[in-house]
Amino acid sequence: MNFDHTARLFHTALVATKATKAANYSEQLTELVRTPAFVSILKSVQNLAHELGITEEQAAERIIVAFRAIDSVWSEYLCKEGIESLKSHLSQ
Repeated sequence: MNFDHTARLFHTALVATKATKAANYSEQLTELVRTPAFVSILKSVQNLAHELGITEEQAAERIIVAFRAIDSVWSEYLCKEGIESLKSHLSQ
């Protein structure tokens, strides 16, 4: 399977949603775990566990670690881009 297009969409969504704010964390978490997107994540956990012959806990951890790593790279990249943009504006 080729996931290039889906990966690009995922990266775009990750960056685009970076600035959301939560007023009520408990309420937001409750709403999030009831979404089709979260159900898809849970299915992915089960699928990965089955494919690799590992526990669902291990699969969940691997998915979360991968997601956090991708998020961290994008955060660092965006921060550096912002700093470079500021430097460029200040030097003009």
